[in-house]
Amino acid sequence: MPRRLPPVPDPLLAVAGRQAGLVSVGQCLEHGVTRDQAAAHVRRGDWQVAARTVYDVGPAHGTHPVDHARRRAAVLGVLAHPGAVATGLCALVLHGVLGAPQVVEPEVTLPTGAARRPRPPVRLRRIVVRARTAPGGFPAATVPDALVQAVPALDRRPVRPGIVLRLDR
Repeated sequence: MPRRLPPVPDPLLAVAGRQAGLVSVGQCLEHGVTRDQAAAHVRRGDWQVAARTVYDVGPAHGTHPVDHARRRAAVLGVLAHPGAVATGLCALVLHGVLGAPQVVEPEVTLPTGAARRPRPPVRLRRIVVRARTAPGGFPAATVPDALVQAVPALDRRPVRPGIVLRLDR
């Protein structure tokens, strides 16, 4: 008979709620969930592996699905590479800039621009950026730097006329 899993601690679920449903292995351990327990949640289908060392423990409630997907991509990169800084569109999303495309690919850089083995699906850029803490506590490139990184990859024509990038503050 399979052993019963202890309930997921409410503080860990609260962390996941602030992080678009994602938690890192380190956050699990901090809240008393062992690697074996996390693996059991994945085997049972309660959780999914979002990237190496990052689990998707369920959707965040009360957010639009597209906004959730954008935020999830931005948070995923930072959680998958501890100490990394969100770049490009991910940094813009974390700073609250509106008008990002519906699909945002996770991307980060290390503060020094050093190389590290990437953790798919996260793109690891080798650039040095000025970082600051974005709302929510995640390290992100400054808005001007993030715009410089994001604009070359954006389609020149907006999906809907009149939609432009806008900072809400």
